[in-house]
Amino acid sequence: MLFKAKKTIILLISLVFYLTSQAQYYADKNYYLIDSLNLNNVINSEKELIHKSLLKYHKSKSQEFKLDAINSLIENSWDDSVWPKYNQWMFNFTEQELENKFPISNKENLNKKDKMLLKFYSKAVNNFGYILNNEGKMSKALKYYYKSLNFREIINDSLGLAESYNNIGNIYATQDDLENALKYTEKSIKVSRLIGSKEHSTILNNLGNLYSSKGDNEKAMSLYQESLELNKSLNNAVGIANSLRMIARI
Repeated sequence: MLFKAKKTIILLISLVFYLTSQAQYYADKNYYLIDSLNLNNVINSEKELIHKSLLKYHKSKSQEFKLDAINSLIENSWDDSVWPKYNQWMFNFTEQELENKFPISNKENLNKKDKMLLKFYSKAVNNFGYILNNEGKMSKALKYYYKSLNFREIINDSLGLAESYNNIGNIYATQDDLENALKYTEKSIKVSRLIGSKEHSTILNNLGNLYSSKGDNEKAMSLYQESLELNKSLNNAVGIANSLRMIARI
């Protein structure tokens, strides 16, 4: 994300200088939105991401742009002391905004703003599933993935659907439920192809692994080859290496 104003750059530099000069500095909730964020424990690249996202948040007049700024922070942060807190903020904020709409069973009573809020709400719910998955709590993770999937189906969020199907498929694969793993991973690939997504090489590899486990190496090889060609088109060196590794294994 490029800075477009000299004043913004100066403000960012001033903020970084101030933060690094403090022995123990807990971020001001009025600006950072969340509690107990100790920036002394955050590496510089994460600080830069936080500041870029928050500058966009506070400068934006559109609620959608504001939420998109926080979502960008959540998706691009790898610090477990940072992004889960912002994910909780996203969940709390969107849930409160949608309070009068729950329970949501269809899109008939949703206006454009409601659908936008539900899109970000479902992202936060999906991320709760991701957190639980990493903690080894597969059954609970699956419940959150299904909850997120339900909302994404209501608003026809194609990218979100592809993500949810893949996440659910991964859980079933971990549980050795090959039938359901194939069912949902196939759905993920189908949606990705329909919308022309270029970022699904990992899903192709996942599906190839499932067919390989099933003993269908011909189908697995076809999926790995598709993943390889996709990664070549994107000049994704890491992705190319992963696809070649899968092909070599077959």
